[in-house]
Amino acid sequence: MHFDSPRDLLAMGAMDITRYGGLPLVFSNVLDTSTLGEVGSGTFEAAQNLMLGLRHICLAEGYVLFTGETAELPSCVSSENADATLKYNWAGFVVGVYHPDKMIMGETLRPGQVVIALRDDFRSNGFSSVRKALAKEYGPSWYLNHKALSDIRDAATPSVLYDRMLNKAHGWFNPPLFKPKFKMHLIVHLSGGAFKEKLAKDVLQPLGLAADLTDLFTPPPIMEKCAVWRGMTHEERYRSWNGGQGALVVVDPQDVDPFITFANSRGIEAKAAGEIVGGGKDYNVAIMSRFEKGEMVYF
Repeated sequence: MHFDSPRDLLAMGAMDITRYGGLPLVFSNVLDTSTLGEVGSGTFEAAQNLMLGLRHICLAEGYVLFTGETAELPSCVSSENADATLKYNWAGFVVGVYHPDKMIMGETLRPGQVVIALRDDFRSNGFSSVRKALAKEYGPSWYLNHKALSDIRDAATPSVLYDRMLNKAHGWFNPPLFKPKFKMHLIVHLSGGAFKEKLAKDVLQPLGLAADLTDLFTPPPIMEKCAVWRGMTHEERYRSWNGGQGALVVVDPQDVDPFITFANSRGIEAKAAGEIVGGGKDYNVAIMSRFEKGEMVYF
């Protein structure tokens, strides 16, 4: 699955610009490996597939793939799987543009606005918990257990790329005025820390607002499995993982159906998941868990 791995790398970098209303444009990467292997080896082929996959996704999504760095660092890069075909750490950064009139900072959030969820799987986050779950189910050498193969593949499902859909919705491809198709009051990237950090702590708490999320997406089956294997509470699940949505977008009620139709037309599943409500409560985010035997979760 090395060819698809770059989707995760690009998703994590580009959304850090898109979520504030910017337009990501240029991507640069740093690939550190324990070894690139000999030409023609499986290790060398895997490294090639990383770069071929990165080229493919940048062309498909319209990014400039601008230079980078590759290094063999045998004493610095390792894996719990000593026999892994390619051991690597992959980093990168995205350069984009902003306009002072197009920033999305959440300052226009008001009670009654609707929270739309965008569908995804693990989205390259919370994998320490995933590895622990796989170890509990398949043993400490889970990565060598052929019975685990299907679950490993499901856990490694590549991230959905929302950026170009959101960039177009925000009017970046509509010159000369760059007028947005919809007024987006907030974009939340549910990466590390998910709902507690990215929505409750970073946005709603400082504004004295809250969100009631009563109809999120159902988590993917592999996420449900990992939660059961680890014996996680519903709160732990939504604190570690996104629960089946990689991002949230807040719009006005009249824009809900047009926004969902727009997202769906670009291959992204979207649904109305809840609403922004007034503060004064003992929580900033209330979630009706969509995991099996759901219960209310509060952050």
